[in-house]
Amino acid sequence: MEDKEKSLPAIPEEREIVAQKGTVCPNCQVVFNREKVFCPKCGLKAGDEAYLPTDTFISPVERGVAARGAGILPLVSLFLGIFGPLVLGIGWIGAIVLGFMSLSIIRRRGGFARDRRMALWGIGLGFFWPAAISLALLLFSYRLVIQRNISANEASAINQLRNIAVTQRFVKSAFLFDRDGDGESEYAGLSDLAKAGFPYFDPKLASGKKRGYLFRIDRATEEGFLAQAIPSIYGMTGRRTFYIDDIGILRGGDIGGKGILEAEVILPKIFPRPIFEEFDDEIAGDLLQEAKRQARERHFQKAKKILEEIRNNYYLSPASKEVDSVIESITIYMAEDMSKEDYQMAKLLVGEGSYRQALSKLRAIERQFPKSSIIPEVKTKILKVEKRLAESLEEEAKELFARGQSFELEGRYEEALKNYKKIAEELSSTSYFEKVKPLIQRAMKRIEEGRAEALFARLKPLNPEKDWNEILRIISLLQTSYGKTDLVKNQKSRLALLQSKSTGQKYKKKALDEFREGHYQIAIQFIEEALKADATLNEELRKPLQVSHLRLGDSYFSSHNYEKAIAHYEHYLRLEPGGVELDYDKYWEAYYQLGILEYSRGNLGKAKEHLLKVREHFRKRPQLHYFLGSISAKEKNYQEAIGHLQAALRLDQGNKKFLRKIGLCQLAIALRLEEQLFKLLEEGQSFKRGRDFLDAAADMVNGMKAKAVELELRARPRILPGRRELTPEQIRVKRLAPMERKRYLAQERKKSHKLEDNLRKNRSNRVEIVSKMEKIYEKMVEAKRNLRQSGGRGDHLLERIISLSRRKAKLFGQGKEKLELGLSQECFIERRAFSALEESLNAFESRRSISVSEIERIYNSISMAQSRDNLETGEKLLRKAGEIKIPVEVYLSTLD
Repeated sequence: MEDKEKSLPAIPEEREIVAQKGTVCPNCQVVFNREKVFCPKCGLKAGDEAYLPTDTFISPVERGVAARGAGILPLVSLFLGIFGPLVLGIGWIGAIVLGFMSLSIIRRRGGFARDRRMALWGIGLGFFWPAAISLALLLFSYRLVIQRNISANEASAINQLRNIAVTQRFVKSAFLFDRDGDGESEYAGLSDLAKAGFPYFDPKLASGKKRGYLFRIDRATEEGFLAQAIPSIYGMTGRRTFYIDDIGILRGGDIGGKGILEAEVILPKIFPRPIFEEFDDEIAGDLLQEAKRQARERHFQKAKKILEEIRNNYYLSPASKEVDSVIESITIYMAEDMSKEDYQMAKLLVGEGSYRQALSKLRAIERQFPKSSIIPEVKTKILKVEKRLAESLEEEAKELFARGQSFELEGRYEEALKNYKKIAEELSSTSYFEKVKPLIQRAMKRIEEGRAEALFARLKPLNPEKDWNEILRIISLLQTSYGKTDLVKNQKSRLALLQSKSTGQKYKKKALDEFREGHYQIAIQFIEEALKADATLNEELRKPLQVSHLRLGDSYFSSHNYEKAIAHYEHYLRLEPGGVELDYDKYWEAYYQLGILEYSRGNLGKAKEHLLKVREHFRKRPQLHYFLGSISAKEKNYQEAIGHLQAALRLDQGNKKFLRKIGLCQLAIALRLEEQLFKLLEEGQSFKRGRDFLDAAADMVNGMKAKAVELELRARPRILPGRRELTPEQIRVKRLAPMERKRYLAQERKKSHKLEDNLRKNRSNRVEIVSKMEKIYEKMVEAKRNLRQSGGRGDHLLERIISLSRRKAKLFGQGKEKLELGLSQECFIERRAFSALEESLNAFESRRSISVSEIERIYNSISMAQSRDNLETGEKLLRKAGEIKIPVEVYLSTLD
């Protein structure tokens, strides 16, 4: 201890701090032991009052150290600890090394507490990074293992579903299952597929579980199947759900571990094409082997079904090439068995005496099984049965023929015909077949003639007026059943006449009964049918028909069904009425009401036709003229509408409804004329005709003045300074000057004529514009007056139309005055400009001095500015008036 104290440097007396217990730090006032050279709180070195630390200082272990703290190393350690992996990938190692170095320096030499904290944080973060990276790698490895397991499970599930689909296709094509016994093959469940013994199907799948997936078949019918694979533990054994159906398209996707039926979605395809395409050849080969096995077990029908399935659905496979040969061999075996069975049945029929059926069965054997081993025996049997059958049939035909002859001699033709027909239909192979053909025709003709004679005998005493019903029945029977007999053919015209008279009497009776009951519509129908059948009833039925039409017309008139009333009145008039008179007031009133009805339906053409028809009859009825005016207004023929409405107003003066519609039509005409006016103004392009005309005239006058100077210089070249003698060229130009003056004058005269034409066109256009404005304003004023007189209080739309028309008329009147004044001024400007142009032309022609003073005076006159202002103001006012849209046509369409 004494050696250490001796090695310490000497402290100057003026700056010495007494090193004893109870010494006070001049910076932080902490009392510390005299053995300590540095203040334990602030680190102030004894005698170093100039340096004042800002943090707690840690005393060094070593005494007499000149330097304090670890410097920048703790900060670097902390930096490397924070950004460890980002600094060359191993910055965390530097953080640990520098952190421990910093702690060592602080312990030995002393330092601040914040440096120690930074060093500790640097060390801690340095150790944190390898731990975090290790944990991340561990988690990544775990997820990688899980993912590999899931991928393997999903691949296995896909493969198993493919195997299930292939097995289902085999089971269906091999006709292994038919639960309902209808002869149609069915798809199977997992347990049945396991029993099928197909090599592609894993029998373990019968339990429905394999390698982390649950397998099930939700539908297995004759039409199709649906098989799916669902993860046993979603997220651990698998994520995607897979399914396949009878089409062979394998689909799959992540639906949260649900089945496809629960999710009710369509998943994307795993393979773009059906999986059967790559297995069809193998399936066809297995089916061919199955067909052969069934044939060996003598299940021929089932074997043929399987072979037909190969031919129809696997026609591109190698196995399909063997189908025909296998079918041929099976057919041979089948034919042999079936032919023997049928032959035994035929022998039984022969024993029972049923030669026809036995012969039919034997011939069928010969036709269907020509290669059977029993065919020679069958042919021998056929000859024997044919002989026996022919003998039997000949005896039967002989007996029937004799019986028919006997009946014919007795006059019993119907019984004879039955026997003859039986020979012709059932015994055509006998010798009596040709004998009975003429006998059948003769018997039938005699039977029909006899029946027709009997019917004619019943028809003779009957009268069409009383017995029409029986006559019609007998005639119908003769025409349908005995129309080919000679008697009916000869009496055809008589029968037709008798039928028409009876039909007429039939409908006449019904018509008169209905007429007496007051059922006129039905009576008319029966009368028309009666007249169609027998026109001789016209006079007898005319009056009932007239009365029926008249009564129906009156009935429909009373019920306000004027359309049908007029139809019946017209029918009545076409019948040339005699004793019963039509009330023509009703007739014309019906037409009037029908016109009103068609108007209410919107059929304006028909309404106008009906109303014009009764206009002369009801010429003093104001409503008729009002409706005609309303129709014309709806057709937008407003001038014609005003004519009809004014006629109605003359008959009913002061009628506000008439006044209102007249005013609206006048306003509609004004609006239409206003559209024409604006179109006319747009065609004129602008209101600068006078200015344009003045510019054209000024150009011509200025041009003439320049030309006159040029020609004078040519004609008098000596006036030019320094010129005493004329050159030949100057002489020639001088001679040409008068001719050029004439040509130029003719050219300018043509231009003047064009300007004069423009002057006339502009004047005509102005007259048309002014006339149009006068008509518009006149119609607006009349419309406004009529609408105001028509009242219309409470009708908000009409009040709005009146208000708008008042504003529009006021603006239009102001614009009209301004525009008329501007047009008049413009016309005056044009006339003055043209007069000045004519004077200039005359002066040019007489070689007098040309002056543009008149043109300049026009340019400088105040009238030009006034014209422009009036025109622009008038146009603006008219445009402003045109912007006021009045719903006249809308309101007219709502008025009746």
